[in-house]
Amino acid sequence: MNNNYKNFNQEPSTPYPQAFWNNYKLFLLKHKVSKKYVNWYVYRTQHYIAAFPDHYIRDHTPQHVEHYFTQLGQDASLAAWQFRQAIDAIQILFSSALKISWAQQMDWDYWYTAAKELEVQHVTVARDYTDALADLVEPLAGEERCSAELRQR
Repeated sequence: MNNNYKNFNQEPSTPYPQAFWNNYKLFLLKHKVSKKYVNWYVYRTQHYIAAFPDHYIRDHTPQHVEHYFTQLGQDASLAAWQFRQAIDAIQILFSSALKISWAQQMDWDYWYTAAKELEVQHVTVARDYTDALADLVEPLAGEERCSAELRQR
């Protein structure tokens, strides 16, 4: 997987012509994606496809999707709603557009839950918004002092 998924400021390169994407927009509209979000769904789908330039889309597995979501979820600049939008776009791609069998068994709800924005003080927030290093004391000088300190505990 390349790093195209992070570069949302430019349209990614995919092997599909513009006519394909125009038809895909119509497909999304028929699947009740709001007209004001259709271009974003296409954009999210393009980024997913571009992230795997050496893999034909019909050969993708749940592991491709999970890897992509894991990488995408680590992007601190991506808002939770954007992550959910990417999940929805990719679910529509595999479940409805391509009708790939594994997509029906994939735990999409897990990813939607993972994309939920938590309050800053929530106990399961992996990101720590405080300065964890602010209260650290100076490191002990020399291995001897460190060993003595550890033996006293």
